[in-house]
Amino acid sequence: MINEKLAQEFVELHNENIQEFHKLSGDSGCDFFLRATASQVGQDNGMGELVFEISGDDSHTGKPILFEVPKEN
Repeated sequence: MINEKLAQEFVELHNENIQEFHKLSGDSGCDFFLRATASQVGQDNGMGELVFEISGDDSHTGKPILFEVPKEN
């Protein structure tokens, strides 16, 4: 569902505390993505992608961020 490059982009959109937690966990970016989105159902945007939201509390901007990944066929 997600490759390591996309997973790293996902990690980088999070705040410093979560990035540090990810680093200390030793998990791959893909494992972090799967754990972080486990409670979410990605919304199909109708363009072959699933959209996940990073909350404002978790994002590096302090505002919600939408993150899109290619949908598996």
